[in-house]
Amino acid sequence: MWGIWVVGMLSVLGVASLYPLVVVKRQARSELESAARNLRSLGFGMLDFVSEYGSFPSDKTIAEVDADVPGHGIPLGTATSNDYFRQLIASGLVQSETIFHAGFTPRPDDVMIGSRALEKGECSYAYLRNIPASDPTAPVIVFPLLKGTLKADTKLCAKWGNKAAVLFVDNRVITLPVDSSGQVIFKGRDLFDPAQPFWHGTSPDVVWPE
Repeated sequence: MWGIWVVGMLSVLGVASLYPLVVVKRQARSELESAARNLRSLGFGMLDFVSEYGSFPSDKTIAEVDADVPGHGIPLGTATSNDYFRQLIASGLVQSETIFHAGFTPRPDDVMIGSRALEKGECSYAYLRNIPASDPTAPVIVFPLLKGTLKADTKLCAKWGNKAAVLFVDNRVITLPVDSSGQVIFKGRDLFDPAQPFWHGTSPDVVWPE
């Protein structure tokens, strides 16, 4: 009888010890799914911008947005992904900051007036500038990249099962494996390898979030 009780208690303790792990995995899956939904929603905003201005947000489209929506009051620049994505807000094509958020990072406050629009810390994504909207195979947004590098943040990726999220021009959102060095792997090689056909032999032009 005593032996049965001990075995029963050990079984209960074993199940209890696994419970936190199950919760963490569920949270990670939920955060990944939420990030994918946000990225896809952002992709629709990007495609709407292309329809309106002929390209994704660029240095050139700043003047076009300013002329189209005079007095919008949102500072538009070229230094960070926040800068470029603010064009989506200033143009009126995106009406919520939440789509710029990915899991395990601070959530935006959704205040989009003047300098409060997409403030520092409210954007999670790196932006690949000057990607032609005519190439559906090309990536245009990636999360999470370490600032100033083409390597993923392996600590954040580990929470997602060593995955990074990538939005392509055709609005596909794909989660790609990340190796121990931080390389995002696509079709057997680094996503940012100039040998990838969508880079046409040149390194991608990346800006990172503030």
